[in-house]
Amino acid sequence: MTHRARTAVSTLVVAALACVGLVLAPAASAATAPFVSVITPQYALSTATVRFSGKVYPARGQKVTVQRKDGSRWVTIDTARVSTSTAKFSVAYRVKPGKKAFRLLVAKTSQSTWAKQSWTTWTTDGVKYKSYIARARSYMKSYCPRTPIFVSTPLVNSRTVGMATEKYTWTSSSSSGPRTYTWQHQIHIEGGLSRPLLRHVALHECAHVVQFRRLVKGPTARAAAEKTTAKVFKRRSGEYGDGNERQADCMAIVITHKKQYGGYTQSCTGARATSAKALWRAYGKKYQSSVYTFTRR
Repeated sequence: MTHRARTAVSTLVVAALACVGLVLAPAASAATAPFVSVITPQYALSTATVRFSGKVYPARGQKVTVQRKDGSRWVTIDTARVSTSTAKFSVAYRVKPGKKAFRLLVAKTSQSTWAKQSWTTWTTDGVKYKSYIARARSYMKSYCPRTPIFVSTPLVNSRTVGMATEKYTWTSSSSSGPRTYTWQHQIHIEGGLSRPLLRHVALHECAHVVQFRRLVKGPTARAAAEKTTAKVFKRRSGEYGDGNERQADCMAIVITHKKQYGGYTQSCTGARATSAKALWRAYGKKYQSSVYTFTRR
């Protein structure tokens, strides 16, 4: 087994938390600092329109401006208005390949101050990698048909050939009420992989996305499922990573029937194979939106 055959540990990023019920009405003479709840697009595809939405509290119908830094200048690429009824805004634009700096500006009003949020977007060349992305998608289309795929981003390299990520924000109408989650998954793959290795990596990272989907039953239920996974995929001699990584390898192997590309394990029989197949059946065809919203207490 080479380091190149390994895929990276999946990551979980918990984004900003907004408790709407805890926001107090501002005094008549005071300007309230707005709270911005948004997942900014850290990665993009040059041939696709970047779309993202967010919320601003308190909602005063503020103008929202998205700008890209070109040299020393900030250039406006889209604007929107915050809905006074839903607190939402939505923007869309195109991005050229490469690393670009962006910022989101929320204009001040007579009742609220201004706000700024900055980020960097790494954009995959959608023309250069069109066929490569299409091939990766074809391998996992039954289970991750809408999960964005990015190629050769800072998350992957010659040693870490694949990465699956999830990000979510949640808002609540009260401190004890139901939570509405906005949830986003992504898959990152190193360019230049052979077809057999690309197939394994694509399915391995899609398997992580399927593992993430257990969150719809709640964090406690997902943690319990991961404990079970750790027992079934307890580390054996010559294996690497944790139970989730070995399960993801096994989930790829039960489809490809080629264990030699497993970087964390090449052992996928008995209870392990049963576990891998069961997870594909339970969550492989569910919750497939690129951005998924669900509510739980």
